[in-house]
Amino acid sequence: MTTKKNPATTNEVMVQAARLLSQRERSAAELRKLLGQRGHPPEAIESCLGLLRQNGLQSDSRTREALVRRLIEKGASNQEIQRQLSEQGLEIAELPDEQERALALLLARRRQDDTPPKAARYLASKGYDEETIHAALASRFSDAEFGSE
Repeated sequence: MTTKKNPATTNEVMVQAARLLSQRERSAAELRKLLGQRGHPPEAIESCLGLLRQNGLQSDSRTREALVRRLIEKGASNQEIQRQLSEQGLEIAELPDEQERALALLLARRRQDDTPPKAARYLASKGYDEETIHAALASRFSDAEFGSE
């Protein structure tokens, strides 16, 4: 099957893909899903994705980097980052040390008067595991504040 047979469809797919990519970086899997939901034929979608990749307009590695950066800035745990990468159909990335990020997250918070239990709840809400939370709290709080926890 050639793309000459239905160039209008391919152009329509390109226009919609460009609109989606103008909002933010998107993975090929996400574009494939969104364009398919809009009723475009799979052949036109694959042709479009090939052209986008070929011209550097869509890149899964660039999408992965942007997503990881955005999630780290929000304080997400490695587990949460990996879940979202998988959800987007992207390969799991090499991630920075989670304990250092958890500690930095606690130290960067504007409210420095948090108690260890409140800080632990905050980190748990971001998806950090118990071991990481304990290590971050031990680094953040003195023995007198944290020792009884």
